[in-house]
Amino acid sequence: MPSSLLKGASHLILCLVVFVQVGGIISANINQAADAPLYRKGNRNLVIINAIVIAWFIFSKVYYVTKNKIRDRKWNAMSREVSPKSKRVDCDAC
Repeated sequence: MPSSLLKGASHLILCLVVFVQVGGIISANINQAADAPLYRKGNRNLVIINAIVIAWFIFSKVYYVTKNKIRDRKWNAMSREVSPKSKRVDCDAC
């Protein structure tokens, strides 16, 4: 496995660990004793967090679909010929 892939994987694992720890701290403080019977503030905060996460997922999906379409248009606009200066290298031409 190339070292660049390992470096990227280690960064992802680090981010995952940080987000899990932060999530644990936040979740431990959502429901307060002062809000005990129905936990209205805690439930409201959880709904707001979920709405933000859903909106972020939708934004991410639209962003990456659009980015991939632009990349595919550029890729398909290149010729199939392989030359030393060509950026396109197809496996069937290898």
